[in-house]
Amino acid sequence: MHRRSVLKNLGLFSGGLIIFPSCTFTKEKVDVATSDMHITEELKNLLDLVIENMIPTATYPDFSEHTLSDFVLVMANDCLSPEENKSFVKGLIDFEKYCKNEQNSPFEKLSQKDQSKIIEALLLKNHSDDLSFFISKSKQFSILGFMQSAYVMTNEMPYNLIPGNYENCVTIDPSQKININA
Repeated sequence: MHRRSVLKNLGLFSGGLIIFPSCTFTKEKVDVATSDMHITEELKNLLDLVIENMIPTATYPDFSEHTLSDFVLVMANDCLSPEENKSFVKGLIDFEKYCKNEQNSPFEKLSQKDQSKIIEALLLKNHSDDLSFFISKSKQFSILGFMQSAYVMTNEMPYNLIPGNYENCVTIDPSQKININA
């Protein structure tokens, strides 16, 4: 007769069921994030280019998940406060203006080398609060999205869901792929 523990477990289980749908990553979730943050199609394309310059997923042939920019938008919408969301969007707009001032050309029309130089310079220097916030959060969320992707967890760093056998003495092989998150 452990009624208290049964009621506690039932409450935790029902709370988990209520929270679980918010943990999905679907096209509808991306659409909600773009509408909540007032991201236009031009700004979304700019964010795609920025994220692609930070982590060039085109170099990974098997990387076929949602784009990392969608992941960044959903994470920004779900994990940041409304004030931080406004700062993120304002930083994205400031980034567009910064590129036009520095290179006299929109970011989309710059060469890959110039795009990379701009992003590296912004990561190293402190600019306006919103611009620095945008670049740092974009980098943080894109790295998180890439490292937790199915491609990385299966091809680059194999992830064992169930622990394997215990081996007390293992020789280290430099060519062996390991999962640093395990």
